[in-house]
Amino acid sequence: MNTLAGKLAIFCALILLVGVASSRAQDGVVSIYKLDGLISGTTVRAGDNLRFLIRFNNTTGQKCDVSNGFKLSSPDGAAWDSTTIDSIGPIVAGEAQYFIPYFDIAFAMFRGSADGVGEDTVGLIGAGSQTKPARQMPAGFNDSVFAITAWFNGKKSSAGKHICIDTSFYGMSGTWVWVGKNLLNYYPVMQGLTLSQPYSDGQPGTRLGSGYCFELYAPMLSVSKTELTFTAQQDEANPPAQTFDVASTGDGIGDHLSFSLIEASSWLNKSPSTGTTPRNIQVSVNTVGLGAGTYIDSIRVESPGAANSPLYVRVILEVTSPAPTIWVSKSSFSFVGIQSGGDPSPQTFIVKNTGGNVLNWMVSHTQTWLSASPSAGIDSTDITVSVSVVGLLSGDYYDTLVISDPAATNNPVRIPVKLSIGSSLPTIVVDSAINHVIVPAGSSLDFSRRVYVRNGGVGALTFSCSENSTRITGIVPTSGAAPESVQVTFKLAGVSNLTYHDTVWITSPEAVNSPYPVVFLTRIVDTPAVISLSRDTVNLTTYLCSQNEDSVLPFDQFVVYNVGGGNPMIVNLLTESDLFTLSDLSMEATALFTVQAAYPALLAGVYYDTILVTSEWAINSPQKLIVRYERTAGTQREILIPHDSITVFGQEHTGPAEFRLQMGNRYPGCLPWTVDEEIPWLEPSPANGNLLDWFMGIVDIDNLVLGTYRDSLYFVVSGASNSPKKFIVTAKVWRYYGDINWSGFVDVIDLSWLVSYLTTGSPVPLPLYIVGDVTCDDVVDLTDLSTMVAYITSQPGAYLCGNP
Repeated sequence: MNTLAGKLAIFCALILLVGVASSRAQDGVVSIYKLDGLISGTTVRAGDNLRFLIRFNNTTGQKCDVSNGFKLSSPDGAAWDSTTIDSIGPIVAGEAQYFIPYFDIAFAMFRGSADGVGEDTVGLIGAGSQTKPARQMPAGFNDSVFAITAWFNGKKSSAGKHICIDTSFYGMSGTWVWVGKNLLNYYPVMQGLTLSQPYSDGQPGTRLGSGYCFELYAPMLSVSKTELTFTAQQDEANPPAQTFDVASTGDGIGDHLSFSLIEASSWLNKSPSTGTTPRNIQVSVNTVGLGAGTYIDSIRVESPGAANSPLYVRVILEVTSPAPTIWVSKSSFSFVGIQSGGDPSPQTFIVKNTGGNVLNWMVSHTQTWLSASPSAGIDSTDITVSVSVVGLLSGDYYDTLVISDPAATNNPVRIPVKLSIGSSLPTIVVDSAINHVIVPAGSSLDFSRRVYVRNGGVGALTFSCSENSTRITGIVPTSGAAPESVQVTFKLAGVSNLTYHDTVWITSPEAVNSPYPVVFLTRIVDTPAVISLSRDTVNLTTYLCSQNEDSVLPFDQFVVYNVGGGNPMIVNLLTESDLFTLSDLSMEATALFTVQAAYPALLAGVYYDTILVTSEWAINSPQKLIVRYERTAGTQREILIPHDSITVFGQEHTGPAEFRLQMGNRYPGCLPWTVDEEIPWLEPSPANGNLLDWFMGIVDIDNLVLGTYRDSLYFVVSGASNSPKKFIVTAKVWRYYGDINWSGFVDVIDLSWLVSYLTTGSPVPLPLYIVGDVTCDDVVDLTDLSTMVAYITSQPGAYLCGNP
């Protein structure tokens, strides 16, 4: 009986005898000696063929025949091509024999279902002559005896899953038993790769994944961004490059992946094109020759060593048409009319688009006396500006034409309009009604002064001049028609430091204010006062949109000195300006004056005005001080918002919830901002604006259910140092008043929470305090506890207010 079949028959007979013999528990260990493909711990490399080397440790004290069955399975669906069992040589140094020769009666290795799906079963059976010393597994044997191999053949699809080895009962060959020479049964213990490796019971019912399990590891490729979006304007500079990172889950253990990047479009560039993880990739786009539109491509990230290769990074390029720019042909309008008279002639200006795309402009103003036609249009148009004096009294009136298009680069453009209405009758007006004349002692006492006479109303104005002073020696001319310059000549013979009063009367038969006095105050002084200014120009800079964080308008200062005699010198300031205000109009020299900027409706530009610095008895009065006033949009930008995140609370099906932010600029000037967001449950209103606009976020609570939602939006400002500015929005949605623990139900757990809160102060009702207010009286107290008890115990009429 030298055939395998004959040996198996003998072995079967031996097994029957074993069944008759008594059995008892004995020692013996079957363990995993080594696992080819092991990385560390219980982690093996996915795709490698996993070879389990099985060790037998015979501690029974007897020579033994062996019968052991094994299974390979997975608790989470790992699959491989097939499973095999094969013999191996000795491991212990100096051992000269293989395991198989111990069994001269029978030795066989079996494979059951071994297709890598479900449970793969294998086993071995070995029987040797009991009477021969070198047959049967020797007592004290402790060595590797065979190998069980799961063949993956390079396939990594099971990465992240598990493969497990366990004992298995597979017919006769799979019976888990060692039979000693003394015909006693021994049931060896199965151990894992280490004594501490845990045993798994596998899936309930199927026991798939029972035994000692190993995780199938393969490095997974990852990219830090799955989409890049570029926005550029047609025929303008390329947008800034963006980056993403390519990494491997094995980078932390030195298991780096080589990769390559592939794309199809000529407008898309990446650098580098190949590399080893981890690596930062720079992506840029070239818009030269591209028309307005949306361009889409993907960068394919490939790595032959990754289980999830390839990955894709989607690239979107939005090329927009050039934005329109508002240009106007006039920077201001001035109209002059007569009270109760006809309207001044209309004036015109041109609005034109000097940018790209289409300019859809409109003109607005606030005053009813001002009109513009047409009030809206497209691109280039002539606009007629008209004023009406009907019902207006004499005086000055101001308004501003605002030309706007939200899409324009310089939206809006403002044009100031001034309407001056004069009296309907002639009026005598002179350039100086009171004239101070200083004559130094010892100088010539013959001098003259000129007075300019004009008509401050309408119609013709004739006049004549008269005086009765011995110090006035002549008036030329003595009569005339306005406007006219009249020279008055004086001759003095007096005492120093006295003031002499003389009056010239201007009479007109047509003027409503005739006669009109022109006074001359003449003084002879030994040492006259002399005005000296600390500077000849003061500078004020204001900004469009916003001044600064405190909205304080700027100021400048100057000092007036008396560098002559005649103290005290009283300084008076004369000005009529919309550009600024003065801290004082009259002070004694030495005098410090503050010039505070005003904020009239002006376009960006530089404007000039004058302050006349006068003193009655200063020999060089008046002196002129120039005021330089600049209006600018500002050049520095830094986005300021009150905080970097906000949490919005809402009850299901109760309508939208809102939050507001006022946009700010750390620096003075404008801050044209837009919102970049892709939050499905948030609507920005508006999506763009300027200082000092408010941003409102509308959270769509109606379409959200119980839970926490968190996303980010970005405020984008061209040229801002911190653009885009990230802002985190969290929405916490709850369902019922009384759901103190925010579980979606009102039950006894909520009652326990409420008791704890009212007695210890914690835990606080979630997600916010008011959820605990089941009586809707805006406080959480004992009344709410009593109501909760009644509701949970189903007392008649008990209900929680505010719930659907």
